[in-house]
Amino acid sequence: MVSSALLAKAGWKVTVLERNHYPGGCAGTFAYQGYRFDAGATLAGGFYPGGPMHQLGEALDISWDIHPVEPAMVVHLTKEQKVYCWADSLRWQQERRQHFGENAEPFWRWQERTAAGLWSFAECNPNWPPQSWVEVNTLGRKGLKWLGQGGLSQLGLFTAVRQTVGDKIDKIERSKSSSAQADSLDKLRQFIDAQLLIAAQCPAEEALALYGAAALELARRGVGCLRGGIGGMAEALVEMIQRSGGVVEYGSEASQVRSEKGRPIAVETAQGTSIPADLVLLNLPPNDAVSMLDTGLQAAWKPWWIEKALSRREIKVPNDGWGAFMVYIGLDGSVVPDTFPLAHQVLRPESLEGHGLFLTLSPPWDPSRAPSRCRALTMSTHTELEPWWTARRQGKDVYERRKHQYTEQMLDAAEQVIPGLRSAVKVILAGSPVTYQRFTGRSKGWVGGYRQNCLTRLWGPRITDQLWLVGDSIFPGQSTAAVAMGAMRVVEVILQRLS
Repeated sequence: MVSSALLAKAGWKVTVLERNHYPGGCAGTFAYQGYRFDAGATLAGGFYPGGPMHQLGEALDISWDIHPVEPAMVVHLTKEQKVYCWADSLRWQQERRQHFGENAEPFWRWQERTAAGLWSFAECNPNWPPQSWVEVNTLGRKGLKWLGQGGLSQLGLFTAVRQTVGDKIDKIERSKSSSAQADSLDKLRQFIDAQLLIAAQCPAEEALALYGAAALELARRGVGCLRGGIGGMAEALVEMIQRSGGVVEYGSEASQVRSEKGRPIAVETAQGTSIPADLVLLNLPPNDAVSMLDTGLQAAWKPWWIEKALSRREIKVPNDGWGAFMVYIGLDGSVVPDTFPLAHQVLRPESLEGHGLFLTLSPPWDPSRAPSRCRALTMSTHTELEPWWTARRQGKDVYERRKHQYTEQMLDAAEQVIPGLRSAVKVILAGSPVTYQRFTGRSKGWVGGYRQNCLTRLWGPRITDQLWLVGDSIFPGQSTAAVAMGAMRVVEVILQRLS
């Protein structure tokens, strides 16, 4: 949606094919029995002054209907211990000291310093990973520009290029700690693991230190709530596309990109239509994108030698990728106070394979999300992909029992946050990776992006000069803010190459 809006404003004739009947995909909002539920992503970040969504709004003349959220999230380490993730820096510093102690402050100072440097570098739209000698040169020029704008003070952060977030936590000297301090540091790792599972798809011991430092900012920095749900971003982009003369075709599923002499000429749909195109952008992971190309374009997709040398991987669904199990609930709003925080993460190591539950409530000030005196609740947990498909092959009864089991476990965990939740449920709907494959077209229902445990885990966006990837599989990765930044970078390169 971002790339289409930018290209349409630049004067290109744009057609967006959307297989669903609402925009946004994994960051969309769908209607069900009088409620509007966020389909996947529920936190909207990057709306701070100078941030990616602020930059995008200025580029497209969009005034986001965003309401800042404070606290951005509450993390329930135990039934008794709650960590409030405040956007306000001073309040957040006081909060983390209360829970994790003064010993952990060197870690947080490293994290904040590194995140600031990396976000400023990412906002220069670097060509990463570089896919040609021209892009190597451009990356060098943008790097020099970043250094000249203050990045020089951040050069030391690249000493962490081969380290993990866990390595940084381990630097805190446990041997000199009291038992109380050691307990606080255990809670710190538990907290960091939970946050990184959302933002980087892996725990601290795996998460690349550079990426992890920036990812830990996502849950707090520029987070807000959009009227109508997170799909409000996509709806605003649709309006911009249409104002610029573009077309968004709902219920239209792209099935193949057809080519002549290694150049795209049309996109075929599952509904039997053919749309002429001389530039195609695919919002899919690489494994699904390549399966949509005809033989001529598959032959033309030859990753540049640096990309091959750095990645050493095949184009396939990652074995370490996650799916999501979702539960959407319409509930009687009387069980939730108006001042109750909207986003919560509940850690339950003894149940749920993702070791926790993430839940978000619709705000009481938004009547479009639920009937009068009711609220919409979205709950999610990480889940492995293959067991769901095994259950599906074993029959409907086996699959439905698995869904019921997961739903009950999530309700148990959610009642820790909202006592009396079960008795307040009016509508309930569950979705597994099987559901995600049906609605998103992603093989096996893989969502959330790659685990960020390697600097080169993300793909370059260019397949050919006329064929590009956008979305959470390209730099800078997952989250609505990061996806928007990646799309802005792709459009910048396209306009340079083809205008």
